[in-house]
Amino acid sequence: EPFLTWLEDSRNQVAATGLPCELACTLPTDPRICARGYVPNQQDYNICLDANECNMDAHNCDISTAAACVDTVGSFTCACSQGFAGDGVVCTNVDECSTGEHDCSTDAACTDTTGSFTCA
Repeated sequence: EPFLTWLEDSRNQVAATGLPCELACTLPTDPRICARGYVPNQQDYNICLDANECNMDAHNCDISTAAACVDTVGSFTCACSQGFAGDGVVCTNVDECSTGEHDCSTDAACTDTTGSFTCA
Protein backbone atom coordinates (compact mmCIF):
# COMPACT_ATOMS: atom_id res chain seq x y z
CA GLU A 1 0.00 0.00 0.00
CA PRO A 2 1.51 3.38 -0.97
CA PHE A 3 0.76 5.07 2.36
CA LEU A 4 2.49 2.40 4.44
CA THR A 5 5.49 2.49 2.11
CA TRP A 6 5.61 6.29 2.45
CA LEU A 7 5.37 6.02 6.24
CA GLU A 8 8.26 3.53 6.44
CA ASP A 9 10.35 5.61 4.00
CA SER A 10 9.67 8.72 6.10
CA ARG A 11 10.79 7.00 9.29
CA ASN A 12 13.97 5.89 7.55
CA GLN A 13 14.63 9.41 6.23
CA VAL A 14 14.17 10.90 9.69
CA ALA A 15 16.48 8.29 11.22
CA ALA A 16 19.12 8.82 8.54
CA THR A 17 19.12 12.62 8.55
CA GLY A 18 18.24 13.39 12.16
CA LEU A 19 15.89 16.07 10.81
CA PRO A 20 12.25 16.34 11.84
CA CYS A 21 9.84 14.82 9.35
CA GLU A 22 8.64 18.17 8.04
CA LEU A 23 12.18 18.73 6.72
CA ALA A 24 13.19 15.18 5.79
CA CYS A 25 10.04 13.50 4.47
CA THR A 26 8.59 13.83 1.00
CA LEU A 27 5.29 12.56 -0.28
CA PRO A 28 5.27 10.04 -3.13
CA THR A 29 2.91 11.99 -5.39
CA ASP A 30 3.11 15.54 -4.11
CA PRO A 31 6.05 17.61 -2.85
CA ARG A 32 3.80 19.15 -0.20
CA ILE A 33 4.81 18.06 3.29
CA CYS A 34 2.50 17.66 6.26
CA ALA A 35 3.57 19.45 9.41
CA ARG A 36 4.85 17.46 12.36
CA GLY A 37 1.94 15.72 14.07
CA TYR A 38 0.04 15.21 10.83
CA VAL A 39 0.08 12.53 8.12
CA PRO A 40 -1.23 12.54 4.55
CA ASN A 41 -4.67 11.11 3.92
CA GLN A 42 -4.31 7.63 2.41
CA GLN A 43 -6.77 8.44 -0.40
CA ASP A 44 -5.62 12.00 -1.10
CA TYR A 45 -2.03 12.92 -0.30
CA ASN A 46 -2.98 16.62 -0.61
CA ILE A 47 -4.92 16.39 2.67
CA CYS A 48 -3.10 16.21 5.99
CA LEU A 49 -4.78 14.50 8.93
CA ASP A 50 -3.95 14.51 12.61
CA ALA A 51 -1.58 11.67 13.45
CA ASN A 52 -2.24 9.65 16.58
CA GLU A 53 1.34 9.50 17.85
CA CYS A 54 0.25 7.28 20.75
CA ASN A 55 -1.13 4.56 18.47
CA MET A 56 1.74 4.95 16.00
CA ASP A 57 4.35 4.52 18.75
CA ALA A 58 5.78 7.89 17.71
CA HIS A 59 6.13 9.32 21.21
CA ASN A 60 8.64 9.33 24.03
CA CYS A 61 6.30 8.61 26.97
CA ASP A 62 7.45 6.15 29.64
CA ILE A 63 4.57 3.78 28.87
CA SER A 64 6.51 0.61 29.64
CA THR A 65 5.51 0.82 33.30
CA ALA A 66 4.65 4.24 34.55
CA ALA A 67 2.99 6.66 32.12
CA ALA A 68 0.25 7.15 29.58
CA CYS A 69 0.38 8.81 26.18
CA VAL A 70 -2.56 11.11 25.40
CA ASP A 71 -3.10 12.14 21.77
CA THR A 72 -3.84 15.81 21.13
CA VAL A 73 -4.45 17.60 17.84
CA GLY A 74 -1.09 17.76 16.09
CA SER A 75 0.83 16.39 19.05
CA PHE A 76 0.63 14.32 22.24
CA THR A 77 1.23 14.65 25.96
CA CYS A 78 2.69 12.25 28.50
CA ALA A 79 1.40 11.80 32.03
CA CYS A 80 2.75 9.65 34.84
CA SER A 81 0.38 7.03 36.23
CA GLN A 82 -0.91 7.18 39.79
CA GLY A 83 1.86 6.25 42.21
CA PHE A 84 4.55 7.75 39.98
CA ALA A 85 5.94 11.28 39.66
CA GLY A 86 7.64 13.07 36.78
CA ASP A 87 6.91 14.61 33.42
CA GLY A 88 5.59 11.47 31.72
CA VAL A 89 8.78 11.01 29.73
CA VAL A 90 10.59 9.94 32.89
CA CYS A 91 8.49 8.66 35.78
CA THR A 92 9.74 7.46 39.14
CA ASN A 93 7.97 5.54 41.84
CA VAL A 94 6.51 7.60 44.69
CA ASP A 95 7.17 6.07 48.10
CA GLU A 96 3.78 6.77 49.63
CA CYS A 97 4.97 5.35 52.96
CA SER A 98 7.78 7.90 53.25
CA THR A 99 5.74 10.85 52.00
CA GLY A 100 2.68 10.06 54.10
CA GLU A 101 0.50 9.70 50.99
CA HIS A 102 -1.07 6.47 52.24
CA ASP A 103 -4.19 5.57 54.16
CA CYS A 104 -2.79 2.86 56.40
CA SER A 105 -4.05 2.71 59.96
CA THR A 106 -1.64 3.97 62.61
CA ASP A 107 -1.61 0.36 63.85
CA ALA A 108 -0.53 -0.99 60.44
CA ALA A 109 2.83 -1.04 58.72
CA CYS A 110 3.03 0.65 55.32
CA THR A 111 5.13 -1.11 52.67
CA ASP A 112 5.96 0.69 49.43
CA THR A 113 5.38 -1.22 46.19
CA THR A 114 5.97 -0.11 42.61
CA GLY A 115 3.24 2.44 41.91
CA SER A 116 1.39 1.76 45.13
CA PHE A 117 1.70 0.54 48.74
CA THR A 118 0.30 -2.10 51.06
CA CYS A 119 -0.79 -1.96 54.68
CA ALA A 120 -0.27 -4.88 57.06
